Amino acid sequence: VGAAPDIQFHDILGSARANCRASSAGQFQEDPQHEGANGLLNASRHVISSAEAAGNAIANAQAAYQITHEENVTKIWGYATSSSYAQGDGSAEIQYAIGGGQIQFTLDRETRFAVSSCSTWMSDSPVGGVVCSLTAALPGGHRLGEPLFVHNLLDANDCLQDDMILEPGTYEFSAICHISGSNEGQGQTDDWGEIDVKFSLDELVVVGDIDGDGDVDGEDLAKLLGSWGTDEPTADFNGDGVVDGQDLALLL
Repeated sequence: VGAAPDIQFHDILGSARANCRASSAGQFQEDPQHEGANGLLNASRHVISSAEAAGNAIANAQAAYQITHEENVTKIWGYATSSSYAQGDGSAEIQYAIGGGQIQFTLDRETRFAVSSCSTWMSDSPVGGVVCSLTAALPGGHRLGEPLFVHNLLDANDCLQDDMILEPGTYEFSAICHISGSNEGQGQTDDWGEIDVKFSLDELVVVGDIDGDGDVDGEDLAKLLGSWGTDEPTADFNGDGVVDGQDLALLL
């Protein structure tokens, strides 16, 4: 198994957004922050939003994301946190704090997709959540109705590991952390969430496919017979140093 040579990556859709509102004693403040990026396979953003009204309502939110790609592994990290304080007639609202990213890729052959996430955390009871999903995209920009899988782990000790074979086509993989909430005269609240996932795409090696066209047919048989008795590595399927009847049996 090696890195698939024919994977086309499209623009990354990264998002780090935060928006806070606070009101008290007739005073109102809103601090919207929105920042995103379409870029190459390495991008990151961090945003902060804060609002305060009459000292009785304070809202703070932060969001960040980072996407990196090294060799055959792509990693998406998202983070969101909120803190609100309200007393009396104050009202503090975190409209949203969202950190995460989405990447799209096109495959021209069957490819192994492997994903792992062993570090997804959330506070006890935030409004929002953390989720990663893989969705197939249809021609015309439409998406498949049901995601191929969705991951929304709440247990920091839990771990997602999935491995599947993807048919040729276009896919979208996303990992997003989302926090929101409101606080009306209820004192202090704090929520946070973080998601950290990575995935790889590997070419499926078909035993017997000597010419690398994705199937085993007469052309491969001809190449094997042409290498009979030699140590030609592309035809020596069992790796014993000689192309012989055992390799022919594997091809057939």
